[in-house]
Amino acid sequence: MQTFGQRLREKRVAAGLTQEQAAKEAGMSREAYALLETDVNVRTLSRVPSLAKALGCSTDSLFPEMDLPVQEDDDEIPF
Repeated sequence: MQTFGQRLREKRVAAGLTQEQAAKEAGMSREAYALLETDVNVRTLSRVPSLAKALGCSTDSLFPEMDLPVQEDDDEIPF
């Protein structure tokens, strides 16, 4: 399974952008962007929409697919 940083890099390369270009489009420094691609600074989730827009992809495509456990019983989930 790919990490957020790996998927971000994959999308950037597919968009034909350098880190500098993607960072500029997302409104951040190249250094901050590079930390995201190396999974060092994944706390910056507020930047995900601008990153997706800069890379021409959806926000959900930047996150790895997750296999979530299926609830076996039919009990209602309290809200």
